[in-house]
Amino acid sequence: SQTFPDVVIGGCPAPAPTKQYTIKNVGDDCLTISAIGNVAPFTVSATSQPLPATLAKNQTLTVTVTFAPT
Repeated sequence: SQTFPDVVIGGCPAPAPTKQYTIKNVGDDCLTISAIGNVAPFTVSATSQPLPATLAKNQTLTVTVTFAPT
């Protein structure tokens, strides 16, 4: 479980907070990540490589998630 900082709704706009998560293939076979879905108020704003991505054993993919409630 991760927490994001408090976000003020309304008033002056401020940059939405982000967090980075790492997905690591700990298996012995290739791991293919076809897509990562968004569920409001969270969105995937960046990945370290374009999707679909195939990770070999011990390779990682970094995902940046933005928290932007309305």
